[in-house]
Amino acid sequence: MLFDYKDALSVFGLCDDEPKSLEVDEDFIKAAHRAACSEWKTKIEAKFPEVFPKQTHKIGNKYRCSEGNEYILIYVEDGKVMLANLNNGRRWHSPVKVKDTSNITHDEFIEILGGGHYVKYMSTTPIKD
Repeated sequence: MLFDYKDALSVFGLCDDEPKSLEVDEDFIKAAHRAACSEWKTKIEAKFPEVFPKQTHKIGNKYRCSEGNEYILIYVEDGKVMLANLNNGRRWHSPVKVKDTSNITHDEFIEILGGGHYVKYMSTTPIKD
């Protein structure tokens, strides 16, 4: 009689239905994430939220562009926000209306950046003071 490997192991008390936990370092998780397809990136992010915290864009966050200038996300008027240069006050792009200034969505932030082709010039991760 043939046994399934799980059945065979359970006969000897070597198998239980409890998932086993493994210890994996953060660098390994990040490397796996970089190499993964988009479906698995999402799964890895969900499994390890402490390694991939959700990004919150809100008024007061500071960002750095590829040229090194720093910008701050400011409220303008009527629910509109924009990025202003911390050195000279110039705006990055026109103000954009958002639903919640303390929880700006990724799509809203991309619009604040001026659309797709500007994204490569500005960090989408706030800089820490």
